[in-house]
Amino acid sequence: HMLIDRFDGLRVGVIGEAMLDVYAEGDVLRICREAPVPVVTIARELVVPGGAANTAANVASLGAQTRFLSVVGNDHEGKALRRSLHAAGVPTDDLLIVPGRRTLVKRRILGAGQMLLRVDAGDVEVVNGALERALLERLTVLFEGSDVVIVSDYGYGILTPTLIAGLAVAQRSM
Repeated sequence: HMLIDRFDGLRVGVIGEAMLDVYAEGDVLRICREAPVPVVTIARELVVPGGAANTAANVASLGAQTRFLSVVGNDHEGKALRRSLHAAGVPTDDLLIVPGRRTLVKRRILGAGQMLLRVDAGDVEVVNGALERALLERLTVLFEGSDVVIVSDYGYGILTPTLIAGLAVAQRSM
C-alpha cells in the first residue's frame, strides 16, 4: 500500500508500442453454414489501451503524472486509442500521429465467455527517418521531465537501435 502511495505526483514517462485492445463479446447460438465455426452475435465491445498504452494507463491509475511517447496512425483505431487514453487520464501530447500508418489493434472475439479468436492488425514497420528523429527529440525531453521512465518494448518497430542508444545517452546524462 505504501509503495502505491509513492506513485502519487511522480512524473513517469512511458515509451513503447501503442496498441488498441478490443474485446468483442456475445452469445454463440449456432454454427456457421459456410464453415464449422461458431457464429458470435456481438452484444458488447470494450475498447481499452493496449501494449505500452496499457502500461501508461496503469501508471496513471496509480496517481502518477504520466507522459506516453509512441506512434499511431490517423485512423479510426488511432482515434479510439487516443479517446481511451484520455479516459484513463493519460495525455496524448507525445503520441505522434502518422498519416497512412495503421494503428496496432488486437481484437479478441469472445463467445459465451470463451475467447474464440484474436485478430491482429496494424503496421509493424520499424520507424526511421524523420519519424525516428522526432521520437528521439521527444524522448530526450520526456527523459528530462520524468522521475522514472518505463520502456515497454513489444518488438513492433518503435524502439529502434537508435532510440535505445538515445535512451542510454539520456540515462548517462542524469
